[in-house]
Amino acid sequence: MLPSATLEAVRDSIVGRVLTGSRGIQFHIRERIGEGGQGWVFTANWDDPDGLLVIVKVLRPDVVSDDTLDRFRREAQALRMFEQKGPPSPHIVRFYDHATATIPGNDGASLTLPFTVIEYVRGTNLEEVVRDAGGRGLALERVRRIMKQVVLGLEAVHSQNVIHRDLKPSNILLSSESGTEVAKLTDFGLVKLHAVDMKATVTLAGATIGYAPPEQFEPGNERVGPHTDVFSLGAILFELLTGARAYDLGRGENPITVVRRIIQEERAPLRDFSSRLVPSLAARPELVEALDAVIAKSLRADVSQRYASAALFFADLEPLIRKAFEAELPRAGGHKVEIRERESNPGAPISVVRPSADGPSPISVPRFSGDAHKSVAVDASQFTFSLKASEAPLALRSAAFLDNGSIVAVDTNAIVRHVEGKGWQRIALPNGYAASDLNTTIATAGGGAFFAGARASVLELSEDGVLTPHRLTSEPITFYGGSRLGDDGLVLVGRQAKKGGGEEGVFVSLQQNRMTRHLTIPSVTRLFGVYSHPDSGTLAAGAQGTIVRITPNGQLKTDRVCEVDLLSVMRYRDGAFGIVGRGGHALRMTSTSVSLERVQTLQDLLVVTGGPSGIAWAGSAKGRLLSRREGAWQRVATELVVEGDVLAIEHKGPRVRALTAKGILVEGRAG
Repeated sequence: MLPSATLEAVRDSIVGRVLTGSRGIQFHIRERIGEGGQGWVFTANWDDPDGLLVIVKVLRPDVVSDDTLDRFRREAQALRMFEQKGPPSPHIVRFYDHATATIPGNDGASLTLPFTVIEYVRGTNLEEVVRDAGGRGLALERVRRIMKQVVLGLEAVHSQNVIHRDLKPSNILLSSESGTEVAKLTDFGLVKLHAVDMKATVTLAGATIGYAPPEQFEPGNERVGPHTDVFSLGAILFELLTGARAYDLGRGENPITVVRRIIQEERAPLRDFSSRLVPSLAARPELVEALDAVIAKSLRADVSQRYASAALFFADLEPLIRKAFEAELPRAGGHKVEIRERESNPGAPISVVRPSADGPSPISVPRFSGDAHKSVAVDASQFTFSLKASEAPLALRSAAFLDNGSIVAVDTNAIVRHVEGKGWQRIALPNGYAASDLNTTIATAGGGAFFAGARASVLELSEDGVLTPHRLTSEPITFYGGSRLGDDGLVLVGRQAKKGGGEEGVFVSLQQNRMTRHLTIPSVTRLFGVYSHPDSGTLAAGAQGTIVRITPNGQLKTDRVCEVDLLSVMRYRDGAFGIVGRGGHALRMTSTSVSLERVQTLQDLLVVTGGPSGIAWAGSAKGRLLSRREGAWQRVATELVVEGDVLAIEHKGPRVRALTAKGILVEGRAG
């Protein structure tokens, strides 16, 4: 056993080293971001000091044993298999390498450290999301989306005859890329190969109490199968709906007691947690009972009575979630959400009039034929669209069209600029700045741009390509969206970490690169999109349907109009605001009402903008492009040749352009 001081010295000495992988690839270790009983977790750059950011997990030398080495190798083998057999799933962390490194110890002896290299997932994990919800259930549409993606990941795992066996909220990562939340399964150290003809199986200890079913504690694990992970799904669903664990391990409680409760199926029903459920679900006791029945079936101690697969579990779950979610928002057709002007209590909630009308009918739309350069007429009197492939492989995070006709964007490890006829040009970042920290791109007057993100960092790009960094404050701020304010002003929104834990929305305004206003909004955790104008004031959209208005005279008003994250804002020609968000939600907001508009996609709407003709445009995840006419959002193209989230849209004169995260440019011409 290594002394504590020696172990810490070894750990700290890894930062700055270059570890060589199994195929000669070098991994430049940057910083330690995690530590546990089994290993250390570092960020690293792939094969170059400014290469792709990845995660390197190093097994601690003080815990090396046959058992821990087997578990460490098993996780790498499982991840490698998912990559090699069939198409990779976006809901499983990507595997890159597994090797060993030899580094000198303080006593002159060498240490051999096994390490695994996996995908860097920018975001959080589900355990932190539940904790930050403060003991209440998550928005139903978010629950549906997360559970669906976890099920898709599990189905990919099970298709390879692998059982995860340690599925829990902390092992579900939530990636946040281009405004889209994507669930990814991780930590496959307890996986078990499952096949009917196996003579024996390898069993590893470490199952998590409360998420593991009884068969996982049996000698030999002979009854472990896909239904084992279904039990974990039921426990996770209960937690997402209530903010409480289905089978919690109390302080000082013997874990055997919890296992006994699981075997005897002694679990409090959902109805006992009505105060924790979202209001639209708590108001529907019949749906609460139906959801509780799904949870009960997934948590059966007898495997023969449990759902046999994750897909069967979700087939019963999704219709119930959708029924409850349909009551959360007003329908299309001008139904109003009353907004009372309040001078003395601007932060009070608005009252919502819930309509009972049926939902909108589907809208028929044209399709691309599949030829990247074949045009299709959206409307004979409006635009003809074509797709243009990029000249280089890109993985863009944010982008903006500039006044001079060029495009700027944040790529994997640099800022890139596209000039017509010259293609994409790379602009290196200043020392101390990483592309993974930059979340938003805002065009400025005269062909320049601003990039903003983590640690309150702001980079200014001049028209001639010079990057100038600005550190606005030492406060723990992360920016997610921004808007130009006049010729020399800028508004940024995001989140600010609170002392003692948690986060709150933040609003910052700048004039001539100097911070002139810094507001925190405790009623919202994050703000994602913002529109600002000196005459009409500012409207920001954020988490769980929160909107923040700042009037031209500086009065702050906060309202909650729905329960889904709202991501982007624009102003229509008639003075109303258009707000879009997750799950294909589009709202029209005036000074007196908010109405839900018809949208022909369930994908997250990431960006919304307008053009000189009064047509509004929206872009979504998975390459959807939509236009707004007569209060309804209609799909222009059902899919792009190369999938990629739509990050930016520009409409000038007779031309409209949209750029995706894959660097695909969609161009429409009028006439």
